[in-house]
Amino acid sequence: MGEADNFSGTVATALRRMRPNLSKAELKVAAALLSNYPIAGMATIATIAHSAGVSEPTVSRLVAKLGFDGFASFRRALAQEVTQRLLPPTRIEPYAKEGSTLSQIASAMAEEMMKSMVAVDEADFSEAVGLLCDETKRIFILGGRVTATLAKHLAWSLEVLRPGILYVGEATGERVNRLLDVVAGDLVVAFDFRRYQMDTVKFVERASLQGADSIVFTDPFISSAAGYARVVFHASVGGPSQFTSLVPTLAIVETLVRRVADRLSDNGRSRMERYVENSSLFNEQ
Repeated sequence: MGEADNFSGTVATALRRMRPNLSKAELKVAAALLSNYPIAGMATIATIAHSAGVSEPTVSRLVAKLGFDGFASFRRALAQEVTQRLLPPTRIEPYAKEGSTLSQIASAMAEEMMKSMVAVDEADFSEAVGLLCDETKRIFILGGRVTATLAKHLAWSLEVLRPGILYVGEATGERVNRLLDVVAGDLVVAFDFRRYQMDTVKFVERASLQGADSIVFTDPFISSAAGYARVVFHASVGGPSQFTSLVPTLAIVETLVRRVADRLSDNGRSRMERYVENSSLFNEQ
């Protein structure tokens, strides 16, 4: 396994990438580990096995498949990830070194975006498109202090294509009020990156208890909101500065919007045409 801050090297990323090659018992272990990641992996083998409903040797086999030479090295990797989760921006190493040219920065940015896109599971992607196209579902979309930009962009794009899109702002009162309306059959789309926001996690958790499905966008270290999600997308957050980069996640979001537009077809085009007509009314001089 690579360093804990490498997008392709986190345990969570490896677990999701390997799912097609795991046995049913090993999939249970993977699900148990991801349900409360990374804390679940810091327990003993016996505890993990009991949680997953499998034997201890099954846990050991999965750890070996992940490339670790033993359970101790597996836990050390997770401990490194916990440390990376807690790093302040001043301790995060950007991929753009001092003196990098614009071309070098662009190449590095494109590489991070590619890593994130190729890590997306096609089945998960297709399921997410289906959920977003289901017009019987109202869709509640929320982000955090940094990721609100992504949430607003997705909400604006989808509301032009279909009805029932509700953007949830960051104010506590608004989140409390929106939760009053979440019912079984609704969909929550949440964005939560390191350093994670508990109000976003709690919204997803409560919505899940109220019967809603959820799609969670997070980073390689995995927000605990992912434990309540039907579909999880994780993307690189490394950027040219010490701050979280939204570019890789934005690429996934815009690809989703394209697939949704394609599937909604005539209905989506008709709604978009009405949007253009309405826009022209308000833009008349």
